[in-house]
Amino acid sequence: MRQVELDGNVYRIGHLSPMRQFHIFRRLAPLIAAVPSPDTSGQADAVDNFHRQLGENLAPLVDAVGRLTDDEGNYIILNTLRAVERQVGNGWARLIASGPDGQPLLMFEDMDLSVMMQLVWATFQENLQRFFSSPEPASSVAPFPMVSR
Repeated sequence: MRQVELDGNVYRIGHLSPMRQFHIFRRLAPLIAAVPSPDTSGQADAVDNFHRQLGENLAPLVDAVGRLTDDEGNYIILNTLRAVERQVGNGWARLIASGPDGQPLLMFEDMDLSVMMQLVWATFQENLQRFFSSPEPASSVAPFPMVSR
């Protein structure tokens, strides 16, 4: 579990179940496909090259975000934020609770879009980053074949 501080508040990024990770990833797939892979040729300016490529490919990324339905966007945001807690005094409070009608409810109205999206990104990194890195095979299990982009 990792902690991040945003806008004067401390948040704790928790674990998403593997099934929730899968369903979030499934909805994010069009966005992930729109982002260029970084140049891994070992050049010193690989980061600058990646940022240039990202800038050149921003239109497809924005288009992919725009094609998400409200339900898909809500699913991604609300389900990633279910893994996040905010420090309140000496304790922690979940960001998302069930409202009276059973629908997810954001518990802190003082959060803005920037904080919310940074928490979504941090949760995505914490829970799904290993999916995009080279697997470390266990001694008795063959590695899952990852798609190299």
